[in-house]
Amino acid sequence: MTQKSSQPIVTNLAPTRDSRAVNKTLRRVLRSPLGVVGVCIVLGTLLCAVFAPAIAPYDPLKGDITNLYVKQPSGAHPFGTDDAGRDILSRAIFGARISLKIALLSESSGLALGVFIGLITGYFGGWLDTILMRIVDIFMAFPLLIIAIALAAALGTGDDKLIVALTLTIWPAVARLVRSQVLSVRETEYVSAARLIGANSIRIMRRHILPNILTPLIVFTTLGVANVILQEAALSFLGLGSADRNSASWGRMLNDSRQFLIAAPWMAFYPGLAILIAVFGFNLLGDALRDALDIQSE
Repeated sequence: MTQKSSQPIVTNLAPTRDSRAVNKTLRRVLRSPLGVVGVCIVLGTLLCAVFAPAIAPYDPLKGDITNLYVKQPSGAHPFGTDDAGRDILSRAIFGARISLKIALLSESSGLALGVFIGLITGYFGGWLDTILMRIVDIFMAFPLLIIAIALAAALGTGDDKLIVALTLTIWPAVARLVRSQVLSVRETEYVSAARLIGANSIRIMRRHILPNILTPLIVFTTLGVANVILQEAALSFLGLGSADRNSASWGRMLNDSRQFLIAAPWMAFYPGLAILIAVFGFNLLGDALRDALDIQSE
């Protein structure tokens, strides 16, 4: 007859959110009128990005050879055409695909790097924490757009290089946020209990700390996507975005419209409106998520 161990086996001592909590959070978001507007805008932008080839009435890269100059909005071209005869509506729709691709890849890369550094520095502390946080202080001592311009200019044009430049501007803020959250969580009772039963540091960070600091990260990421869309548009406007000058980026479209602000104001108005709506939608969604998650955590 074998003797059972008197030591309890604990798989996860930390409080976690289940599917009911997620559903409750979504319901709280959808109860807010501004939250519904944000969800609709974000979903609409995502749909435009995914189904751009099916939605756009024209090829965004090919102009009308019968009309190689700007044409005001009409039934055939609701948003008008640019100086190369390209349909602005089609280019604005494809611009959602470019902006969201760059924003989501940059934000996810910066989030992964920042979470890793924030977890390590916040949990272990010591000289590594001191060095990495001083690097974070250097990054955050300058406006992020200035750093993005400098990095993009140094790396050169191209979507991949633009993503790298934006990623390097995102991770410092994420690392500082995660570190502050880890410092407040690592001394809680369930983390101390996990140490007592012999859980290693990686398991504690993965199973007991990270799941309980997700609330501020979710809100930060949603709001961060809006900020990255603005930064991508600014860099593309300055000629530091895609290497293809025919790219249907919103920032590139604004760059192309500079010479036609008086003769063809629609060339700048519609891509600028697309940027405004996308950023507004992600900001509304981020605010609604923050309110819902704050109430959920009470």
